[in-house]
Parts: sequence; structure tokens; C-alpha cells
Amino acid sequence: RHHRKCPSRRRFSSAGTPMPAAARALLTLLPTMMRITRVAGTDGVARLHIEGRLMGDGVKELAASCEAYLAARHPLLLDVADVTFVDREGLDLLEAVVRRGAALGGCSPFLDELLRDHRGGS
Repeated sequence: RHHRKCPSRRRFSSAGTPMPAAARALLTLLPTMMRITRVAGTDGVARLHIEGRLMGDGVKELAASCEAYLAARHPLLLDVADVTFVDREGLDLLEAVVRRGAALGGCSPFLDELLRDHRGGS
């Protein structure tokens, strides 16, 4: 028996044309991507610029990156201005690295509020 795809279930581009399967597959990957970039500085502070969604494996990757600096008691600044989403594990990690001496820079009002709520309103 031959089944036809329902046109209303297809993903469409912004131009209204159907998207190729490869493009749809890429879209499912993009929202979970996170990038950590080491930013050079001259003041002795290690800067990590975080972009994207801080969740899942990204939390583990960031934890490992932070641990290298924190274990050596090296000053660390996490620039989170371009973080678009943080799950509970990500919030736990941000709280933990701040407790260990790291600083957060570029917090959006929304992320700042999430962190405040996560701490219990303190």
C-alpha cells in the first residue's frame, strides 16, 4: 500500500517551499549546539566565551574546560552573553563554578533571573 506524505506535515522554508530532508535534519542538530571559545586577554584572566545552548553534553564539555582553570586556581571569566538556553544541569554548573571563584560576564536579565531563582531567590 502506498502512503503519501501529508503536505501539512512537511517543513517549509521561510519562502514557503518544502525544505530538503538534509536541511530538516540539520535544523534538528543546530538548536543543541554550543561553542566554547578561549578569548585572549592580557590581564591574566582566562576568558571563555560560551555560545548557544548550555545543556546535555555541552555542560560536561564546559565543566571540563572550567576545571582545567579552577583546579590551577587560575582566574576565570565565563562570557555567557550569547547563551540562548540553559537547562538545570547547566544552571548547576554555572552556580558551581561561581562558588569556586569564576565570574560570569554578559548575563542577560533572563539568565540572571534564572540563576537567582535557582539559588533560591538569594
